[in-house]
Amino acid sequence: MKAILLSLLLLWTASAGAQITFVTTDGGPVQTRLGMGMKLNKASTLHREWVILNDEGCPLKLDRGTGLNTEADLLRFVTTGTLNPDKPVAALEIHFVLYDMFGTHIRTLSFLDVMDLNGTTSLAGRGIWAASKVEAEIYFRCVTFVAAVRTMDGEVWKYTPGEIRTALEAMNIVYDESFLPTDYDE
Repeated sequence: MKAILLSLLLLWTASAGAQITFVTTDGGPVQTRLGMGMKLNKASTLHREWVILNDEGCPLKLDRGTGLNTEADLLRFVTTGTLNPDKPVAALEIHFVLYDMFGTHIRTLSFLDVMDLNGTTSLAGRGIWAASKVEAEIYFRCVTFVAAVRTMDGEVWKYTPGEIRTALEAMNIVYDESFLPTDYDE
């Protein structure tokens, strides 16, 4: 696996003509500190892969550093990245779809927030979920996308699962509509 994969590709989905862009980037080492010098995956040099999808029709975009980290010593998933609204936002939902090293879906997490967002805003640490030792150990890939947005002017935008599936299939990543969020942020 390459240490850093930075590639911006355009993908046209056939079903509705929507334009989805994606960036694949390095999500950091799979090693996770457990405390007292212990680490999960301590003998591995693998780096996690983050895939960030942005639908051009969505009024909110995610930057290339958006994904989930495993927080040292606490076995939990924590958001990182930046939100970039095209226009003022009143509420948002972001999905984080987690996969293991072999492409098997682990779980999908959802960050849901009702907040006024008028400019670029950090997502760092705003969403936190408990992770089991097994989940933290096998977590390899995170696919992140905006699921829903309510703008200040009352417009509601929602993602189309089929378009996400089509975009991910082009990258040989399995996505199914049954991969709905299992946990919302705490």
